[in-house]
Amino acid sequence: MDYESVRDLIDKESLPLSTNLEEAYDQITFEDEPIKNPNEGNYIFSKDDVLKAIDNEYRTDRKKVLGDLYKEDNFKYYAMIDQNIFESLKKLRETFGNFNEVIDICIRRLKLFSLASPKVITLPPILLSGEPGVGKTRFLKELAKILGTDFYFLDFSTVSSGFILNGGASSW
Repeated sequence: MDYESVRDLIDKESLPLSTNLEEAYDQITFEDEPIKNPNEGNYIFSKDDVLKAIDNEYRTDRKKVLGDLYKEDNFKYYAMIDQNIFESLKKLRETFGNFNEVIDICIRRLKLFSLASPKVITLPPILLSGEPGVGKTRFLKELAKILGTDFYFLDFSTVSSGFILNGGASSW
C-alpha cells in the first residue's frame, strides 16, 4: 500500500474515517508542519484533536465537517502594525469626515501598541450608531482593509441571543 499524507487522503476524500485511530495511523504518514512564530499569530485548534474527533465521531456529516476543518490552516496570523497604516488612516479621514473621532481612537491605540513587540493591532470595542445611509458599514469595511483584518457584519435588529454577539453562532 502506498503511504500518503493525511492532507492528501482528505483531499481525495479517502481518509479512513471508519477505522479506529491506531489503524488510521498505520495507513497514513503525517506531514511535519513547521512550527510558526508565536509572535506572528496563534494556533486556533490542534490537528491531532481533529483527527481524534474524526475517529470518535459516528455521524458521516460531522466527519465531513471535521475533515474540512483538518484541511484548513490551524494558524491565524495577527494583524500587524506597519507605518503605511498611519498614512492610510489619514486618507480615510479625508474620505470619511464623519468618523474623525473613531479614526483618532485608532491612531492613538496603534501608536501606543507600535511601541510593543510584537506590533499587534489591538483596538477597543467601538459602537457606531446613526441614521441609515451615513456610511457606517462602508467606513468599517474600509477600516478593516487598512488594518488587514476580517470584517463581519452583524445586524442588531435581528440579534436575539448573547452567543451570537460573542461569536458563538454556528454559522461562524
